[in-house]
Amino acid sequence: APTPARPAHIKSAHPFGQRASGSKCDSSPSPGGRPSRPEGSGRSPVNRLSQSQVHRGEAGDVLLHHESVSGSAERPVCFTCKATIRGPYLTALNHYFCPDHFTCGHCKKRLTQSAFVKQKGEFFCEADFTAYLAPRCAKCAQPVVGTVVTALERQWHSGCFVCLHCQKPINDSTFRVADDDGQVYCEEDWQQLFQVKCGKCDKPIEEIDRFLEAFGKRFHAVCFTCAACMCPLEGKPFHARDGKAFCRAHAHAVAVFG
Repeated sequence: APTPARPAHIKSAHPFGQRASGSKCDSSPSPGGRPSRPEGSGRSPVNRLSQSQVHRGEAGDVLLHHESVSGSAERPVCFTCKATIRGPYLTALNHYFCPDHFTCGHCKKRLTQSAFVKQKGEFFCEADFTAYLAPRCAKCAQPVVGTVVTALERQWHSGCFVCLHCQKPINDSTFRVADDDGQVYCEEDWQQLFQVKCGKCDKPIEEIDRFLEAFGKRFHAVCFTCAACMCPLEGKPFHARDGKAFCRAHAHAVAVFG
């Protein structure tokens, strides 16, 4: 009678955050010229960025209204002094001002003839904002006006916060950071380059997932099942045949009948 296949054992069954014996990822260059995989990069948590706006206006955005509203219409209130305006008034970035109250919060000069910036409820001339108040981009060290990306506890121009691999700006809210060198990757490239995938379902094995190692591959614990009855094999011996795993109950039938 044919000899039954000898039982094999699952190599590891640990939470993803723990290293199983012999499970270190190959760090040699990948086919097709891909970069080598950073040690531990598959365990990088998802990072999130946020975006805010530094609102900028030009002299042409300031409009002078020679008469205040009349009749029963609600009168405008000055953004600076909070008083109701009963004469001529200015409008800028959807706010009302007494003609003499639209001034820089730092140098106090009037802003009717220059570019200006609104930041944290105050208006500033662009020169003072750039010199004293604007956040500095972590990449180019230049002032950030317009869209400000906040990530990794620093501020960036939206065009400066880019994926190392594709060099495209990371405009969505999530990204990954290699834990050995701090390089930033967009989620799409991270999944393509570094994410360990299950040998059965081909979906990523996330840091919170339990996994098993067998046949030189990794599997979600729930995916590593008997090829005959689909019973889970986590923590159990199994018999291997032609790259498939079989539970002890079906191993003899496979050996005899193929």
